[in-house]
Amino acid sequence: MKFINFALLGALLLFYGCAKEGINLQKEEPLWTPYIKENGAKSEILLAFDTKFIPNNTIPTIGNAYTKDIKSQSKEKLGHIYLLARAKGNVIINLDTNSTLDINLEKDKAALQNSSSFKFYEFSSGLIESIVFKSDKQGVCLNFLSNKFINITSATNYYLGDDGFFATILEMSVLKDRGAKIKNLSFFYDFNDDAKEKEARNFTASEKFKFLLSQDIKKQARILSTLCAI
Repeated sequence: MKFINFALLGALLLFYGCAKEGINLQKEEPLWTPYIKENGAKSEILLAFDTKFIPNNTIPTIGNAYTKDIKSQSKEKLGHIYLLARAKGNVIINLDTNSTLDINLEKDKAALQNSSSFKFYEFSSGLIESIVFKSDKQGVCLNFLSNKFINITSATNYYLGDDGFFATILEMSVLKDRGAKIKNLSFFYDFNDDAKEKEARNFTASEKFKFLLSQDIKKQARILSTLCAI
């Protein structure tokens, strides 16, 4: 089982975040990495980073992300990867129109603010996460800033080298000033080795992972707050 070279990914994202001048990077062989989506389906993702990056005064675009259906092998471009935070790549999709948002464009910023549902991807060292923010009425950001409930469904994939990975699928609702209410939490394990899977299952039952999960829940609320402030 082969995955994204997360050590290289982390180094690339750090270089992108720290670069003051253009940098040239040798292309890596394309590698499709399995991951679990927020609806529980298994898919594959490819991160294609630009080999030349020139910083500018806007939010940097550092490459493109693609997905592939495992059964049909059909491929789809997710969109541009942006560098919203140090050592983290992101893709944002407006689910009202099923289109990628270019957050360097004012019209797309406005579309994000008015969207009733959007998806946020985060790629970092050892982790692939997709989060769907949804509002029953009006826009997500309008309701969130008005301290109304926002529904969140997320899938967080944790990779353990080339041994395999596990994922959490989390359903919750959040209020801007009152924290989160968890509705459902489920786990998915994908390992070729039974011992490694047992190790992962023991870890997800530990207090250490419970703390990690609580931090991820807080982070998802912070992401929403950040997106609504763009």
